[in-house]
Amino acid sequence: MKNTYDVQLLELAVRHSLRRSTLYVNGLSKSIESYIRPPREWKTIKDAGVALFLPEKGGSYSVFETRPVDPLILSYCAQDVALLLKLEKTLKRSFGPFGSDWENRIIAGSIGRVAQARSLVYEGAGRHRAIAPDI
Repeated sequence: MKNTYDVQLLELAVRHSLRRSTLYVNGLSKSIESYIRPPREWKTIKDAGVALFLPEKGGSYSVFETRPVDPLILSYCAQDVALLLKLEKTLKRSFGPFGSDWENRIIAGSIGRVAQARSLVYEGAGRHRAIAPDI
């Protein structure tokens, strides 16, 4: 992967620049709910999709490998992608003072997170993933 831009790090940088809590990273859903106004049906589709893949909700991650792909999973993923660029634009406008100083840090952090994910010792699941990295 090249030219990756981690919107989760962008959101973290926005909170940091606004002097808000930055101990943990926010997930996509929380960021969407915090910064943009999603369509009314967004939450319904989100909850239906989560119920299909999250084991704690009776789902299984294998739903992403099943073909044909379940239409609810397609809707779940499509709406995230559709809102991601809007979220990025909104976040970039939300920076407090000196926001432009963060851009290089976000890019470097994005590169670092991709390298970490490709590591042989990468642990992608667990509570440790919620702790915000230094950027």
